[in-house]
Amino acid sequence: MRVLSNNSRWRRLAAVALGVALLATACSTDDGSPSVPDAVSVDLDAIRWGREAFGPAGSEVGSLVRELEAVVEVVRLEPAASGPGGEPAPARTAAIATARSVADDIDESLVTWSPSALAPDDTSFLEEPAVAAAFRAWDDVLVAAADAVAAARAELDHTEAMLTIESGLADVTKGWEEPGSRSQQRNRFRELADEVQIHLADAQALTELPACATAAAARLAAAVLVAERTAELKGYVDRGQGRSFDEAREEFHATPWHDGFPQRDAQDVTCWLDRSEVVQAGGRMDDALEAVVEALNTGTGAPTES
Repeated sequence: MRVLSNNSRWRRLAAVALGVALLATACSTDDGSPSVPDAVSVDLDAIRWGREAFGPAGSEVGSLVRELEAVVEVVRLEPAASGPGGEPAPARTAAIATARSVADDIDESLVTWSPSALAPDDTSFLEEPAVAAAFRAWDDVLVAAADAVAAARAELDHTEAMLTIESGLADVTKGWEEPGSRSQQRNRFRELADEVQIHLADAQALTELPACATAAAARLAAAVLVAERTAELKGYVDRGQGRSFDEAREEFHATPWHDGFPQRDAQDVTCWLDRSEVVQAGGRMDDALEAVVEALNTGTGAPTES
C-alpha cells in the first residue's frame, strides 16, 4: 500500500473539515436560521442561501482537486519500476490516464460551479457583505483549481514524454536481438542508430526544465548509454566481427541501461512535493475555501484577525 505524503494527508483531513463546516452550519439554531454574531446585522436568508450553495460547490471542487493532486503524486511516486526490458511500468501509465480523467472532471466542475451558475435568484443576497466576500473567495478557489489542472497536465505531458523515451530505448535494445544476414543487420543497425539519436534529442529537451529534473537526467544518461552501445554493436556488424558483437551484447545485458531509474525517480519526489505547482495550487485552493467558510460563518464578510 502506498503511503500518502503528510501534505496530502493533511489536505484530505482539511477537505472533510471544510465540507462539514459549510454543510453543517446551514441551519444551526433552534429556529432553523443560521448562527451568526448577535452584534452584527445580517441578512439571514442570504447567509442561509450562501451556505447551502457553496457547501456542495466547495465539497465537489475541493475533493476533485485533492484527488488530482493525489493521483499525480502516484505518478511521481510509482517510480519507473520498468519491466525487464526497460519498458514503462503499467501502473504508472494507468495513473496518468486516471489523472487526465480527473483533470477533465475538474474542467466540467468549474463550469458547473462558476459564479454565474451559483448566482442566487434573489439578487439582493449579493448585497449581503458575507455573501459578497464568499463570492470573492470562490473566485480564488476556481483560479487555484484551474492552476492545478494546468500544472497537472504539464507534469503529465512531461512524464509521458519520459515514458515514450523509455519505450523507445527498450525497442532499440530489443532490436539488437533480431537475427538476420550481415546485410540485414547492417541495415537494421543503421536504422537503430538513427532511432536512438531521436530519443537522445528528446531526452536532452526534457532536462531543460528548471526544476525536479533528476528523473529526466537519468533518461538522458540512459539514452547516451544506449546510443554508445548501439554504435559499438553497429561497428562490429559493419566489420563482420560476430564474436565481438556477441560478447559485447552479452556484457550490455549484464548491466541494463535502465538500472537506477527507481532510485533517481525517488530523489525527485521530495523536490516535487516542495516545488510542484500542483501542490502549491492545492494549498492556495485550501486557503480560499477556508475564506469562503470564514465569510459565511462570521456573517460579516469582513476580514478577521488571526
